[in-house]
Amino acid sequence: MIQVRLWNDCYNNCAFCSLKGKTKKATGLEDKRARIKKLLELDENRVGIIGGEVFEGQLRGVEDEWLYMIKNLSADNLFITANLINEQYLLEETVSARPDILFCTSYDTVGRFKNNSQKEKWLSRVNRLPNVFCTIIPTQDIISDPFISKIRCGINLCE
Repeated sequence: MIQVRLWNDCYNNCAFCSLKGKTKKATGLEDKRARIKKLLELDENRVGIIGGEVFEGQLRGVEDEWLYMIKNLSADNLFITANLINEQYLLEETVSARPDILFCTSYDTVGRFKNNSQKEKWLSRVNRLPNVFCTIIPTQDIISDPFISKIRCGINLCE
């Protein structure tokens, strides 16, 4: 398996992220196109794509290249890490193009969710996706949080 950081474009400032607090310059469109096309050259059976983020507007201007790559990537298994909180641009189209993608995300009441509204948006998206792998960041909040019982996972890690 190969894991690819496509770009550093993310402004969520999650507490646990390696990009937290770093100055990030937005990746230009031509650079994004080249990076997406480079994924098609991978000779790997399992590919993981991490960000920054992918679905929070980062794909504007490279939609055709992204969807072409999603449809034509030769890997049997594709994993995409996403926070799934803010408005998700091109997420539905990506799932339609390749329904077997496994989305990796995390339930984190301290480092990711800034308020209850973000948790509810995240849960709504997690419940609509066909394949989700959730990690749970153990915090004191989880012990008494009824929200945790609402999470449905494609891989039974949350129960």
